[in-house]
Amino acid sequence: VKNRRNKDYVMDFKSDNLVSLTDVEFVVCLGCVLVTSILSWVLSGKLILYQSGKRLLPCECQKLSRRLEAMDRLVLIPFSLIQGTLAMFATLEFEQKNQEGWIWRWQDSSGLAKYTITLYVIKTGIFDVIAHLVTILQQSENKKIGILFHHILSGFFMGIAIFHSGTCHYFACLAIISESTTFFLNNIMATKLFLGEHTKSQKLFVAINGVLLWLSYLACRLLLFPYWFYLWFSDALTYDISFISLFQQITYPATVGLIFFLSLFWFYLITRGLLRAILKTSSSSERKSA
Repeated sequence: VKNRRNKDYVMDFKSDNLVSLTDVEFVVCLGCVLVTSILSWVLSGKLILYQSGKRLLPCECQKLSRRLEAMDRLVLIPFSLIQGTLAMFATLEFEQKNQEGWIWRWQDSSGLAKYTITLYVIKTGIFDVIAHLVTILQQSENKKIGILFHHILSGFFMGIAIFHSGTCHYFACLAIISESTTFFLNNIMATKLFLGEHTKSQKLFVAINGVLLWLSYLACRLLLFPYWFYLWFSDALTYDISFISLFQQITYPATVGLIFFLSLFWFYLITRGLLRAILKTSSSSERKSA
């Protein structure tokens, strides 16, 4: 049953406590992404790149799609760690500051939350979308269409939360925690792209990150998203959330649902790759012992 008695409280909370994004916060976030991207672009042109363990020719390394991939790997080395960490601390800040009630999950915000969401929108919703579009058009890599679609949707709806409605910042930060998995995936991809995965230490580094990627996917996606749905729908079915538009009420959980579905598929691929690596290692060890 809807709790209609909270309507006056909702209106008072919204008018008194809602925190909007400032120009300074936007410029800081945009500047961080721009500076990191420019430096990574310059550095990407000076690095030797590998594909499937084979060193690429200098002319191949200078192709636009290759440079964009190298730039993205370099940017994600710090960015993926910072983004996931910010989202975790922002979510904890929400929960420690608001011990009771439910309305804070929908209308409360903080400086840390705004930086977390804005960085995500600028990097994932704008820069990554452009880079993936160029790669798909140049190399016809259809396997990246799913990732492109994911970035467009998540960037768009996170953008609505931070630039338009000013609501659901807690739910946005909770969902962005899922990007913590990107750190371990990027470690694997960057090692293969920049080093070729030739030495034992490189292979060990990739193996460790493969296990951590599997564990992080389990915790930060397969368990996190059902918890997100539980909080969203338990509030939506109990209280009056008419202070956010019907469009948001439908599209937010639908977007997270799509990301959850894609995560299940990616988790299957990660598990399959991890099992293959384990079987390959065990079989090679048996050959050496024999």
